[in-house]
Amino acid sequence: PAKELVDTLSKTNSVVVLDKASSPGAIGGPLFLEIQASLKSFGVNVPVIDVIAGLGGREIGPDDIRIMFNKGLKVAAEKKVDKILDYVGVYL
Repeated sequence: PAKELVDTLSKTNSVVVLDKASSPGAIGGPLFLEIQASLKSFGVNVPVIDVIAGLGGREIGPDDIRIMFNKGLKVAAEKKVDKILDYVGVYL
């Protein structure tokens, strides 16, 4: 379904990927890496950010979703990504 996903995401101003796992040493979580690879393979240049939440089975609540949505709106408005990877509801 990579082509269908890329066709849909290419019509957006930004993409926020929600990962529930991290990949040590990588620039983002596993789903983020797959989506980035698909977009780049088809030559689509949409700003994409990765948000990792729900680690260790933590609940992802409405406030967390609102934070992620607002991050996507900011990226869309500025047309650039300042921070590729962010955490929500995770205390480091």
